[in-house]
Amino acid sequence: ATLDRIRWYGRGPWENYADRKTAAMVGEWRGLLADQYHGYARPQESGSKQDVRWIEVEDARGVGLRVTGDRPLAVNALPFPYADLMEKPAAKAHSSDIRPHGDGTLLIDAVQSGVGGDTGWSVDGRPHMKYRVPLTPIDWAFTIGAAK
Repeated sequence: ATLDRIRWYGRGPWENYADRKTAAMVGEWRGLLADQYHGYARPQESGSKQDVRWIEVEDARGVGLRVTGDRPLAVNALPFPYADLMEKPAAKAHSSDIRPHGDGTLLIDAVQSGVGGDTGWSVDGRPHMKYRVPLTPIDWAFTIGAAK
């Protein structure tokens, strides 16, 4: 809970996905962990950052950890357990109920699927094939160390 700030070198400063990143420039960005979640109409995946070379999660003194990929990564840092986003009955699923608490979440992925939805939010609204994660093996690695 004390690691409440992030700094990264990748696309930003706002959330971006494989098919939603042309307006997010590659650079060094920073922000509060509490600002990384966007309250959509219902709780869902939010705050992804693409093409990340490294990310740091740290406290106010700059103490924390750094994750560096062997290739540009897809990362997501949120100020609450990821389980808070799991589907609930419609009457009980409200993004306004999602608040920073307890341990946060840091997701480190080699790749993440695009959002899709340019043809609606149905089966036809899936991401275009080039923005989907292929079902093939991939070798990748990342290193966890101290924030710099």
